[in-house]
Amino acid sequence: MGYATPSIAKRKVIAMIDQDVAYSPEELAGFKTVFDGAIASLSPRMLTTGNRLRIAQSVLACAATGERDPAELGLAALASLRSA
Repeated sequence: MGYATPSIAKRKVIAMIDQDVAYSPEELAGFKTVFDGAIASLSPRMLTTGNRLRIAQSVLACAATGERDPAELGLAALASLRSA
């Protein structure tokens, strides 16, 4: 039985899971707020699964650098859509 090759997005998520990073419940709540705000700013045609994934990845990647400012995390999240 053959297995499908994981998508690029799925491989990025797996790579992020492999990182040894831990966040507090408060940090995770803050990241969710940033994610929700970025999603709310999108037009209906931009509300795709791929865009949601890119936003989540960008928030976590930016947070992994030590950034915690919600405004900076939000900018990074939306910038990921402009470069996609």
